[in-house]
Amino acid sequence: FFLNKQVNIYWNLRQEFLQNMINCVESLCFRMAIYFPHNNKEDQEIRDTILRYGLLSVALFFKDASEIDSWTVGERNILGAHDLSDLVRDGVLTPHEKPLLDGCPAKSQVVWVWIASFFTKLCLDGRLPDPLANQESILAECTKANSNINFLLGRINTQYPLAYSHLVVFMVKILIFMAAVQAGYITAVAFIFRYNYWAYEQIVMMTVMTIFYQGLINIKEHISNPFRDGSTDFSWKMFHTRVHNECKAFFAAGRSPPYTHSERPKPAVLPPQLIVRQVISSKFRH
Repeated sequence: FFLNKQVNIYWNLRQEFLQNMINCVESLCFRMAIYFPHNNKEDQEIRDTILRYGLLSVALFFKDASEIDSWTVGERNILGAHDLSDLVRDGVLTPHEKPLLDGCPAKSQVVWVWIASFFTKLCLDGRLPDPLANQESILAECTKANSNINFLLGRINTQYPLAYSHLVVFMVKILIFMAAVQAGYITAVAFIFRYNYWAYEQIVMMTVMTIFYQGLINIKEHISNPFRDGSTDFSWKMFHTRVHNECKAFFAAGRSPPYTHSERPKPAVLPPQLIVRQVISSKFRH
């Protein structure tokens, strides 16, 4: 049960909450492919900004998650939890934006504020159709992504009750000790009466059982935070590549849908609108 519970949490973190955050990034890029499909510099900049911010949030989440298990400054430096220069080199963070995140305690969540604010600017600039409805739905996406990050970090930062963990580990150690005593006794008797195969059997069984039960305890520790930089952890580079390629495919499909032809080479786009609010005349002073 001890290991099974941790495995269920492991898959829940990956398949539900991390995937929901990635889905929010791809959902917003899907909108960008429809609302800004043209190949001009302005549309391309808007599409690339949303994609870049989404990828930045995923990358920063992995840094925030790795910091949880970093107890010293040296460990944080090794993991690069506070070093954003690699993100600048990868092109997901600009030198102008880097100082805004230095020292920020919730970097991956702050980026979603940037995304929501950027969409608000597009709505106020009259760049989106039905800006009020779009604003509400986009804010809902950003809030959902932020909540998923908040849950992920909270879950990783919550350990099993120490009394429960100590009890399970203590029981495993006692079991191994009792098995060792039994194996030693049987081995001694086997050598006395020259039943050597009994001794060899006990040695093999003791070795396998010790490795198996100790391995179960170690597996629990390794998968408790799968967002570090270990060989068994998730790789943010893999998620970066996957999301980048899928969203770029959305943008390419939006630029050249199958109904376009030589007489109408441009894709259909809903006309942008300015925000219009109804004003009640009774509110005016006469």
